[in-house]
Amino acid sequence: MNAALPVSPGLANAVANLALPKGRLRVPPGIRRIEFEFAAFSFNAPENVQFRYRLKGWDDEWIEAGSRRSASYSRLPGGSYVFEMTACNSDGDWNQTGSRVSLIVPPFFWQTWWFRLLALAAFTASVIAIVRYVSFRRLHRQLRVLEAQAALQKERARIAKDIHDDLGANLTQIAFLGELAQQDRAEPEKAAERVGTISTTARQAIKSLDEIVWAVNPRNDTLAHLLDYAGQFAVDFLRVAGIRCRLDFPEEIPTRELSTDLRHNLFLVVKESLHNIFKHAQATEVWLRAVADEQGLKVFIEDNGRGFANTPNDALSDGLRNMRQRMTDIGGDLQVESQPGTGTKIILTLAWPHEK
Repeated sequence: MNAALPVSPGLANAVANLALPKGRLRVPPGIRRIEFEFAAFSFNAPENVQFRYRLKGWDDEWIEAGSRRSASYSRLPGGSYVFEMTACNSDGDWNQTGSRVSLIVPPFFWQTWWFRLLALAAFTASVIAIVRYVSFRRLHRQLRVLEAQAALQKERARIAKDIHDDLGANLTQIAFLGELAQQDRAEPEKAAERVGTISTTARQAIKSLDEIVWAVNPRNDTLAHLLDYAGQFAVDFLRVAGIRCRLDFPEEIPTRELSTDLRHNLFLVVKESLHNIFKHAQATEVWLRAVADEQGLKVFIEDNGRGFANTPNDALSDGLRNMRQRMTDIGGDLQVESQPGTGTKIILTLAWPHEK
């Protein structure tokens, strides 16, 4: 009994790739249909020869083909198979030996173990990366919440300190002066002096309250509001002190939002500078100017007072240290230029923080 194993005519392009190494037929992946054709020699009524076949690894039982001399399989998955065929004559005697051909269908590369291992590794790495990314984002959000809470606590502490130090002290002084005025009712002149002091202290308390409200109002968190408020404060404060004030601010102030803490500290440095000029400089004129661009802000506070060669070891020195510390806290810098008899120039430099 012999069997022929050509590939069906519809798959002629794959014939060149077929080989029979060591009795095995190797089919390239991608072959959609494989057809086996077989025959059996019989000198007695060959038209009555019956066939049956099976593909081990695919068929569970023998398939009765009758007189049909072909078998076809479509889209076999990758693996090793053995095609077996046997025949019987018109007397019903089955050939016990039959014919067999080993068949190998290599899997596609995405069906191989190494590809699946790589895919599993890539999937695992992707899951780990996604988990890490989600965890990082969640941690980053929690950190922002904690930072916001810390900033809020810091702002609340600052407001409480300002109310206690400025407003509270003024109100305490007003209450004390009121009691003294009550005791001095028999001396009208002394009582009138007490009342005048109470009025002055009350105005200071109103200014302190105005500064606190301005500092905490988020609508004022812009460069324009800072310069407007600082300029108005300088003019009003120096007018009372009998000192002329000149302002030189940009006609078009860049649109720039400032944090409450940064804006408040900048204003306090300007305010402390003006207080130092009033107390120590013996000046008649002050020039307050600002230069702002995309990189940062520079504020110049100049006076025509007596100046100094070396920073004196008194309240002026303490004030300058406090001003430098405030500028350092907000990432800025303070420079002092002064010579005896030529006045003093204070330069505040602040680079804009990088946007996150």
